[in-house]
Amino acid sequence: MPPKLKNAVLCFSGTFEAPVANLQKWTEANGGTFDRKLTPSTTHLVVSEANWRARVPEVKTALANGTKVIDYEWFDDKLRATGRVTENKYLWTSIDAERLK
Repeated sequence: MPPKLKNAVLCFSGTFEAPVANLQKWTEANGGTFDRKLTPSTTHLVVSEANWRARVPEVKTALANGTKVIDYEWFDDKLRATGRVTENKYLWTSIDAERLK
């Protein structure tokens, strides 16, 4: 089975229960790359709801660049899952669209 975060370059924005050092360790242990700042190579911006709602600069830049802006729950579920975890339901744009239904 390939690493769970193979080819993923993650950046985190917001406050999470886990310290940054753990987020980095878990990302790298599962085959991903951890970016402290949003870069053109970032594939996923994992964002707290507060930062999503505030549309902090990282969120605006990620959306403009086509970077996936995703809820922390995706990261947690991805690491715990034994099978495939799709991203669509964890994208903040999808979460907001679902809430409007």
